[in-house]
Amino acid sequence: MNHLLILSVLAALPLVEGLEITYLTACTTNTSDLSLKCQYKKASGAIDYEWSLLREKDMKTLVIATTIQGMDKVDPKYRNRAKTSMTDNMATLIVTGFGTADNGNYTCHLRLNADNVNKTIPVMHATIPRCGASGLLLNIPLMLSLLLLLPVLQTLGDLACGNEN
Repeated sequence: MNHLLILSVLAALPLVEGLEITYLTACTTNTSDLSLKCQYKKASGAIDYEWSLLREKDMKTLVIATTIQGMDKVDPKYRNRAKTSMTDNMATLIVTGFGTADNGNYTCHLRLNADNVNKTIPVMHATIPRCGASGLLLNIPLMLSLLLLLPVLQTLGDLACGNEN
């Protein structure tokens, strides 16, 4: 009987997984806006978010956008510059007019019921990569894998498939 109970609990475990941030990335767009993407996994329910910035120059934390606190907690410098969006697995923040005054540590904070998770990424105007295909060049393991696969794909392309007359 105990074995049946243990198996039931083990079978239900994947259904009660909590909220988890899988990655957080930052890049600049062609219009010099900052784009932050916070990918997450969740069980079910509505997620609240908060984006914040810890500025290194004065160690001050600024709320950029939030559904956790009231909009009056958003720093006035970002109220008209921040645009957010949410999908089933991604929270996105766009900060227009990104400059050196926006340098610091950006945090994506997500809340689902009592489950709170956050992830932080350092962002420096001088070193942040551009968004888009050129960012693939920065992902060296991916590019190396594709280069190593190229001869295999070429060989497969030379094999005869079906009837050739």
